Amino acid sequence: MAIHFQSALNNLTIAQWSLLFLASTFTMSMALTPSTLIALISGYFLGWQALFYILLSYPTASLIGFMLGKQLDNGQLINSLPLQSNARLALVELKNHHWLMMVLVRISPVLPFSLMNLILPAIKVPLKVFLIAGLAGMLPRTLASLWIGIQARDLVYLLQHPTQNNLPMILMVAGTTISVVGIVYIGQKIIAEILLKKGLSD
Repeated sequence: MAIHFQSALNNLTIAQWSLLFLASTFTMSMALTPSTLIALISGYFLGWQALFYILLSYPTASLIGFMLGKQLDNGQLINSLPLQSNARLALVELKNHHWLMMVLVRISPVLPFSLMNLILPAIKVPLKVFLIAGLAGMLPRTLASLWIGIQARDLVYLLQHPTQNNLPMILMVAGTTISVVGIVYIGQKIIAEILLKKGLSD
């Protein structure tokens, strides 16, 4: 769509761009538009000015997704688990690691933005942590996508070859590695805490 309307997008006013970002807020929250694509295209057309809109639209999209996920789950996930099951105990212990886990989830380029918006409220991640740590985790890949869009000279080539530059691939591998290592570390900590508590109760 951006390719077909390239000339029109080049001539949009600030007010019109604001309306487009408002619309993208809802499409991102409902998994209709990848957040990385928004960063690429807005970087191409607006340069670093796009960061202002992204810093508003991403958290708003997250908030909408959070509220939707919370409404859909309504405590069913936690309540469906037996009181002393390892899964429920793990979710209880996870509250001590919400900040780190939220950053790690957002750093990972392989965990869909909208899917995490629905899952994380179900496991009782607090809204403040969800928004602040989530934004911090998303910034590295968002800034990289913006930079790639800014450096591009042709929109068609950019959208067809978003990883032509080595930077996206490096960041993807680094982000995935950091996320996996961090999540495994949190998992090991939670298992150790559960075993310790079970040992003390025996």
